[in-house]
Amino acid sequence: MHANLEIFGNIRKFKRNLEQESQVSMAQSTQTIRGHIADIASGEPIIGVAVLVDSEGIGGLSDLDGNFVITNVPAGRHTI
Repeated sequence: MHANLEIFGNIRKFKRNLEQESQVSMAQSTQTIRGHIADIASGEPIIGVAVLVDSEGIGGLSDLDGNFVITNVPAGRHTI
């Protein structure tokens, strides 16, 4: 149960960080979402995490360094 609470806490922190880092011009028709997935306790990257933009059915996987990129995301606010 503790692990589940830790994971949900990490997701909330991750979403908050994405919102703070996202700066999208209204003139743009698409945007790119970039991020990094890491274990909060150790800081080690987490490989192979599927990151999806719910409303669009698009996404990406975290690489060996925990980084992911999702391109051609319509401009606006999305849930990942």
